[in-house]
Amino acid sequence: MPPAYRATLSALLPQLTEENLSLAVAIANIPEEIRGYGHVKEQHLALAQVKQNRLLAEWKTMTSPPALEKPLEEVCSRSHHVAP
Repeated sequence: MPPAYRATLSALLPQLTEENLSLAVAIANIPEEIRGYGHVKEQHLALAQVKQNRLLAEWKTMTSPPALEKPLEEVCSRSHHVAP
């Protein structure tokens, strides 16, 4: 197993949930699309890289915590003023 492929899958595992399982499987299956020799393999590799980038971007949006309406520092500093 190529080190980059292993690293990609290892990075996904800690965030794996039932909701993103099908996306993880799609990412894991990308190497199956790289076939052929010479220029044919190069074309498939280029297409696979584009697909991987797209799927990993989707993964990032699915697994990122929701954005706060206000910065955390602002919320904390206003709600915890202690009178001297």
